[in-house]
Amino acid sequence: MQLTPEKLQQQNFMLLEKVEHAEFNAFMRKHSWNSSIFKVAYFMIVLLFSVMTIGLIIQSKHPIIQRILFASLGVLIALILIPFHEYIHYLVYKHLGATNVKITSYWSQGYVLTKADQFVVSKKEIKWIASAPFLIISAIGIMSFFFLTDLWQISVCSMILFHATLCYNDFRILDYFLVRDSDIYMYDYVQEGVTYFYKR
Repeated sequence: MQLTPEKLQQQNFMLLEKVEHAEFNAFMRKHSWNSSIFKVAYFMIVLLFSVMTIGLIIQSKHPIIQRILFASLGVLIALILIPFHEYIHYLVYKHLGATNVKITSYWSQGYVLTKADQFVVSKKEIKWIASAPFLIISAIGIMSFFFLTDLWQISVCSMILFHATLCYNDFRILDYFLVRDSDIYMYDYVQEGVTYFYKR
């Protein structure tokens, strides 16, 4: 049975934190990594694609300006994919049963949030919500890699690398949810512009 905000407030749950959406980056910075598994996985992914991107740039026989241009193009593609990234979050929320899902930009803070109004999310659901954009976009990039010329391979590796850095908060929220002994739940209250975290 789907939990509701009212049940979280009335039953055997304890409010952990109330986070304003405009302060979400500060909230993530406040919490150190709880799990070495997620921390190591994240930085290994970034290191792997950094090495691959640099390696492809070095071994390419094209003029250096072209190599740099195609690496920069990968960064641009990652930025262009931000709406697609957030739409994947949106689709997962909708698939899980959320009815009122909104995407909001906080450009001054450097991030975008997909919020499901008063839809309670558990550990089981956050795994798919948080990880889906990284997994899908990375998988598309990796599959396309083998059919591209070396210059476009630089772009793809650069795109995956930069997109991984944009997924930093997704990895952090997974870490926040999944390594605690207690069950964690959250829901967004869009009208208030806040997210509530509860534990049981």
